[in-house]
Amino acid sequence: MSLFKHLSVKWKIYLIALVSVLGFGAYLAFNMWVNTGNAKLLSHVRDASFPILERASANRVKLDRITELLNSAVLTGETEYIATASSTAASMQDNFDKIAELSPKTQPEIEIIKKSFDEFFTIAKKIAEDMSQGTADMNTIAETVEGKEKHLTTFSSKLDEFIENSKSNFSGSIETANNNSKHLLTSGFVIWIVNILIISLTVFAIAKVILGNINNVANSLNNLASEGGNASEDIEVTSHDEIGNLAESFNKLMGNLREKTNDLMCMMHNMHQGLFTITDKETIHRLTTKLASAKTKVDRSKNSQEVSIPALLAHLQEVYSMYDQILEERNEFARQLGRQQLLAET
Repeated sequence: MSLFKHLSVKWKIYLIALVSVLGFGAYLAFNMWVNTGNAKLLSHVRDASFPILERASANRVKLDRITELLNSAVLTGETEYIATASSTAASMQDNFDKIAELSPKTQPEIEIIKKSFDEFFTIAKKIAEDMSQGTADMNTIAETVEGKEKHLTTFSSKLDEFIENSKSNFSGSIETANNNSKHLLTSGFVIWIVNILIISLTVFAIAKVILGNINNVANSLNNLASEGGNASEDIEVTSHDEIGNLAESFNKLMGNLREKTNDLMCMMHNMHQGLFTITDKETIHRLTTKLASAKTKVDRSKNSQEVSIPALLAHLQEVYSMYDQILEERNEFARQLGRQQLLAET
């Protein structure tokens, strides 16, 4: 509260706007921070996580297709199946290279998977070619097929593990983005509530200070204008803003008014001694008579319990006007008297 008392009304109003802007800026900054993180995360999902998962899953399907083609080549003896299987294997290798390009950190794992696939496909293709051409060694064919199956199992397990990891990364990114959005809603609501509380408290404090100062001045003026009001009391100044300056200016006005009133009362009190009554045209005599009449009005106003402050001020204004006129006539009389003395000496 003491801080607000030293701020002008203009800056008190500006402070409300400043608090509102800062609160909105804080919410906007937090919103942008979360949304920027989500945008980057979703961009990574779109450009890397999803394509990696898509290509890895496609290779799993192609592996089954290669196995079917090679088995068909063994059963039918047609080499076209082997050529198609080789084309499919090359496509798988391209997918693995693209995955390593999309996510460089997976390149070591991809190289291991590619090596395992090459080992499997080399043996499987050799078996299919030998069987289709009738050149297979029946004494070692069982051992060769068993080795092929082991390589197939090893490659399949590594590929399936990679696919599961890719699914986890993809799902985790989506879940993280969703959690960030939920966190944004919750935190944004909290920030909004805090901003409302801060702005409300600021408005309440500033309004209390401003209205308190205005009510203080208004009560002092009402006490001054009420019956039995003491015109010698000053308005209490409790702030250093425009309202406090207004109260100080009013106190200065009342001080000057009391000073002039005391001077006039003193002059009118001493009129019975014959001051300002010597004139050939009796102008000042008439003025002193009017001044005495005005003094009577002022005295009645002071003693009356029904007179208003405006009426009292009007009577005092009349006295001030007559006082200025008396001073002017006195000065003129002094100049005439000085000229007469100069002529007599000449």
